[in-house]
Amino acid sequence: MSAKEPELPTHDHHHDHDHDHGEAETLAAPGPTSTFGYWRSLRELDGQAPFQTDPTPKEFATAPDRTIDPLHRRNFFQLMGASMALAGVGACRYEKEDIVPLARRPEGQVPGDTQHYATAFELGGIGHALVATSFEGRPIKVDGNPEHPFSSGGIVPGTTRHAGTSTFAQASILNLYDPDRSQSLLSAGKGASMDARLHLAVYQSNADTRAVLHSHGPYSVAMTMDNEEFFPADFEGQLYFSRVPVLTIPYDQYEARSPRLVAEILADYPIAVVRGHGVYACANSLNLAYKWTCSLELSAKTAFIAQQAGKI
Repeated sequence: MSAKEPELPTHDHHHDHDHDHGEAETLAAPGPTSTFGYWRSLRELDGQAPFQTDPTPKEFATAPDRTIDPLHRRNFFQLMGASMALAGVGACRYEKEDIVPLARRPEGQVPGDTQHYATAFELGGIGHALVATSFEGRPIKVDGNPEHPFSSGGIVPGTTRHAGTSTFAQASILNLYDPDRSQSLLSAGKGASMDARLHLAVYQSNADTRAVLHSHGPYSVAMTMDNEEFFPADFEGQLYFSRVPVLTIPYDQYEARSPRLVAEILADYPIAVVRGHGVYACANSLNLAYKWTCSLELSAKTAFIAQQAGKI
């Protein structure tokens, strides 16, 4: 048994009366939304929505009508989406950098391997022993230094010493990549030292260097004013360095030439002298660099006294 389809009313156009069948014909106003139907507002539920009180055949604008208004909502979002997509593609480009090979490869450094440096972090007047992990010259990670005596753990014999870090110490690595960070050593807005670039060049040319010490010992400077190299006469000086190279750099060319020249010399010698200026020593610790400096000054003083006494 099948349900009978309802008969739809028909309209015969073959009759004799005049009326308009165009799109401007007024449509019957829809009634209030059913209590169990769907509605988008209270006005629509009560049958007072604009499309219910004044229905027209052009409830939705046609495509030609939308193209007339350039700020139509759909066109606006299409333009904004395309603009944001193009801006995102442009922002994904890496900054252009020039790759310059090292003139002299640092000893003990393998490309692609990380290096670890002992360092410290100060917070609230308290120092924290850390180990910084560096990849191709860029620090990437900070951890606690288990070899430092202040590190926690290892108190009970047979246990392993561990070292942790705080969130502040971990976040301190981000300060190194701050774009507002100073690119050189400054003091009161000015260059802190004319040797700042020189010190950086020494560290970059020798991966084992942990300390660079510059001094102006009067005897070391005086005894190298007329020599290309200095040969200590005392036993201590001969034990530590039998030959001390002396560089001659004009004063007006010092800042431009000294970084490269001194870095090249200190790659082969622990200590060197720039004639008329001072002494540069490098080592794997500050104490050792200070020891080289004091030993050279003592050797130069001994040689000066011996010359005055006519012994050499």
